[in-house]
This record gives sequence, structure tokens and C-alpha cells, in this order.
Amino acid sequence: CLFRKHNSHLHSFDHSTMSDKLHHRGSAGGQTPGASPSQSSYSKTAKRTMKKSSLGCWCLAVGLLVLGGGSFAQLSKKGHKKINSDVDISKICINDPNHLPEYWRPPKNMRFEDSGLPWSQEEQAMADEAVQTGLDELLNFYEKNMTKIRIKKVGVDAVNSLIDEAYASGNNPAYHQRAVVAATKHLLLVAGQYVDEENEKKYRGCVHTYDRLKYLGYAQYLINNLPQDEELRDFQKKLVLSVNQMFVDCTTLENVLDVGDLKAIFLKKNEHADPVFEWVLQAIALTDCLTVPDLNMPEGTEEFVANVWHYLDSYELFYARDQPKHYRDYETRNQAWLATHIAYIPTGYGRHVQRIEDAPYLYKYIRENYYYALEYGMLDLMCEFVDLIRQYGCTEENDYQLRHGTRFILSLYEKAGHSWMNYKEHNEKDGDVISDYTMIHKPWTAISGVIQREFEPIVPGSYGFAFERALENVAARSGTKKTTRKTKKHKAGVQNHVRQGS
Repeated sequence: CLFRKHNSHLHSFDHSTMSDKLHHRGSAGGQTPGASPSQSSYSKTAKRTMKKSSLGCWCLAVGLLVLGGGSFAQLSKKGHKKINSDVDISKICINDPNHLPEYWRPPKNMRFEDSGLPWSQEEQAMADEAVQTGLDELLNFYEKNMTKIRIKKVGVDAVNSLIDEAYASGNNPAYHQRAVVAATKHLLLVAGQYVDEENEKKYRGCVHTYDRLKYLGYAQYLINNLPQDEELRDFQKKLVLSVNQMFVDCTTLENVLDVGDLKAIFLKKNEHADPVFEWVLQAIALTDCLTVPDLNMPEGTEEFVANVWHYLDSYELFYARDQPKHYRDYETRNQAWLATHIAYIPTGYGRHVQRIEDAPYLYKYIRENYYYALEYGMLDLMCEFVDLIRQYGCTEENDYQLRHGTRFILSLYEKAGHSWMNYKEHNEKDGDVISDYTMIHKPWTAISGVIQREFEPIVPGSYGFAFERALENVAARSGTKKTTRKTKKHKAGVQNHVRQGS
């Protein structure tokens, strides 16, 4: 997802003329091949439309898990978020396919049947190889196939594609170090324009707001991981000054976000997915910036983050089973991209563990739509589903769906000659001109589907801490108790969160 900002205005994408290429985990929306850097940030016009996706989606799901092989209650299309009072969701991961609730089970004549065997050491070795191959392919493509000008055209996602690989990868120090060093190199290249004295006048005012917020959030994360990098530290200090001045020039948070009246936008229930998707991306970017010392965030920042999160509690997501075309239907996929990114609000793109109690409807959604994603057969879509089940703490050893999905992903890797960049989606043909972004996005996405995570702790200065504190501060100011992600629970560690199923 790579949207780009055109000065203080946002470019509107017309999905009738765009290929099915909304990409997951991107900073904002899909980039048109050949688009210039000035066509930047995400679409915010009244007719916002997200680009179609060949690589992007999953949707999450509320825990209606019945122990010992029970089934879900029949739910109407408008009742998918209900949680039965007699349902026990304490077991997150289910290892035995015979114990899968009704709506979690694979359909007959599944396009990729599971072997039914336990996860093997050989399979894990291939998954580990696939992760390393993905990072190797990313770095080699950037270094050998792309000039600095082409990397600058990719923009925010030249950083995002690498920093995503660094998140929650502390269990592989060498891999983590390669990712953060490469992300830092790209950050200094593509965002240097905002701290260059020669360009000061060009970027003065309420312009390129989203890009600057994203770059500053990346810079803070990278400094936390590379504290001795003086060049990065100097860059971050200058970018803080630039963003602080941007806030002054914008005068209000509404102008920073270009969303209109912040009190009015959340009044409409079940808003179309496109603007809601933008709110989600903005909430993540703002939360990242809440971790930055000496940054003078606009009034209402924490309220916006909290309001987006709570607005989604009652937002109705389309279930693939309710649509005749399942995920072949554009709007259903559109909602899936939204659901994917909702999950990133509390975790910061997978830095921290997911918890069912934060948003039960998301857990329910991923579980009940899982095999529709596998049926659709796209690499990106399946990687998002697998990634998010893994973020709940499940593994290939203790969760049947996760094991089945990982095997499907690895089968695509194997068929492509143990390469992610050689993999072709259904709409790609030999001889097609493939954009730099599309090539980069293949390993970027695939890594998320097979990597073993070590979730980062929620401590002062972390993304998760900033998110929790925003909710708690807003609740305290409003006199309510509506918060999530209770800090006390994190002190017990991730292990207490992961409860294996039968």
C-alpha cells in the first residue's frame, strides 16, 4: 500500500484504470509504474479509491472457538461480530484439524490439500532459507538493479520494505542488523531532501505531511537499533525540526491529515472502506511519531488514534463466504486490506504480539476467511493471513491453519525455483514489464509469511507503549474506561499469552 502526497493535496486513484496492485504493508498505497515522486502520499479526495490488489489482503476474526471440536453458532451477515457467551477463546491455536470449528474448516476439493503430517525440521529449514533468500533478493535488487534515482522514486517504501523485515526479528541478530543498516541507508537517501538546507523553501508549509511523519517514525526506530550511528542521529534531529515547523505551518491536526472536521468524520457508521483505510494508516504514522522525543505533536493527536481504534469496534467487515465471488470480488478484497491494517494499529506492523482481547472481531475474521484466502491463491493475500495468525503466538507446530498456509506459501517458493522474485501472480505473464515496486514487493511480502517472530517488548519508548498510553490518556480525559492492551499483562511476557490448542 503506497499512497503518495502531492504537496498539500492528495492524488486520487481511479481503480478503473489501475491494475490489481494494492500492496500490503506499504506505507500508503500502490504506486503507478512510472509515477513521479511528486505524485506522493495516499489518496484523500472525496472520491478516494484504493487500488486493486494482486498482493494484498487478509481479514481477521473474533474468537468463537469451541473447545474439543464444537462448532460456531450460525451467524447472519450483519452478526459476524457476535461472540457466544458459552464460547471459550482461551485456546488460541488449534493443532488438530478435527477440532476446527465449522467456519474454520477447509472446503472440499481444496486447491492445495494439506499433507496432514506434523511440521518437520526439513520444512522449517526451507522456511528459514526462504526468509534469507527474500532479504538477499531485496538487497541485491536495490544494489544491482536500481539507481539512486529509481530508489528515490520508490520513496517511502524503499525504507518500509526493509524496516518491516527488521521488526520482531531479534531472534536472528545478523538478519536484523542487515535489515536495519540497509533501511538506514535508504532513509538517508530518500528523505534527505527534507533536511537539506537548499530545499528548505521547497518543503516549507503544510506539504508532504504524511511522508514526513512516516520518515520520522522510521528514523526513531532505527536510532533505537543503531544508537551509535551519528549520521542517522543528526538526520533525525533535523527532521524533528522540519516536522515541528510543519505542524506550525499546518496549524491544526485536521490540516496535517487533510481529513476535514475530526469531530464529524467518525459519526458516520460503516463509512466506505477507502477513507477508513486512510484513517488507519494515519493512526499508525501518528502513533510512531508519539515515540519521538522533542516532537510537538498537534492537539488532538491521541484522540484521533483512540477514535479510529474505537470506531472500528462496530465497523462491519465483508465476509468472503457471503459474497458469491468470495475474494474475487473487489470490494470484499478492499475490506480485507482494511482489516489487515487494522491489526497493525496496536502492533506497529507486527512489532508486538497480537491479543484477541484487543479486537476479537479481527481474530474471528482471519480464522473464518482463512481458506477463502487460500482458495484465491495469491501470495500476498495468503502471507497476510499466515503472518497474523503467527502474531497471535501460534506456530506451525501448534496450529493447523498456520501450518497449512505456510506449506502453501513454500510451495510457491519452491515452484519458482527457490526464489520470490521469480514468482508470478496469476495476472503476470512472461514478457510483461514489471515495475520496481512490484519486484520489491514480492520478497517483502513473502518474508512476512514465513518468518519466525520474536515480539518486541512493550516498554517506554516503544510503539506499543505509545499506543497504550494514547488510549489511556484519552480515556482518563473523557472519564471513561475504554482502553485496550493493559500494560500489566505485558509484564508476564509473551509466553503467558500463547495458549496452545488441542
